[in-house]
Amino acid sequence: MGAKVKTNHEKGSTVPVKHDRKVRLLLWGGAATPSDNYTFEHAKNNVLRDYKAQDKSKFILVVKRIYVAKDIVSIINSQTTGSIQSLDIWTHGGPSSTIPNYRRSPTAEGLLVD
Repeated sequence: MGAKVKTNHEKGSTVPVKHDRKVRLLLWGGAATPSDNYTFEHAKNNVLRDYKAQDKSKFILVVKRIYVAKDIVSIINSQTTGSIQSLDIWTHGGPSSTIPNYRRSPTAEGLLVD
């Protein structure tokens, strides 16, 4: 606020202004049961709808399903320093969720080691 910027003196000329928009991260999943993941997805959709209505495209919305704890770390680390406006996570804690570094196989009872 109150900063001065040189303006274009030629009619019709433009100068790009660097502007980095902030990011809202919405991360969901990681539950052992499909019903819990559907619940997390539904909650994420409600918040996403609210953000879209409230923010009017002021922020970049990054929506990702997470499977293990490393997914959360990877998504956060992939963002530009200082760019995260908010972080919303819908998941469970505990041994059968995102805390361990393994994934549940979607088609079998076994575990897939990362």
